[in-house]
Amino acid sequence: MRISIKNYGTNDSDEILNIADIKIIFANGKKYYEVAIKILNDDNRFMALNSTSSANARMSPDDLICEWSDNLLKFL
Repeated sequence: MRISIKNYGTNDSDEILNIADIKIIFANGKKYYEVAIKILNDDNRFMALNSTSSANARMSPDDLICEWSDNLLKFL
């Protein structure tokens, strides 16, 4: 069975998120963000970034690198 954004499965991540010192979770695209916050009950550690998928033609690879780098560096 192929898992897609329409037919997705989840892991039980509540236990990990409750005990691990996770500051931020980056969502690779808005659709993933929407699905993830529903599953994780609007966990405020989620941040949506533009998708790095080749289907995201509205942003250049250089723009994506800048966006992801700028956000990642804030948490290192």
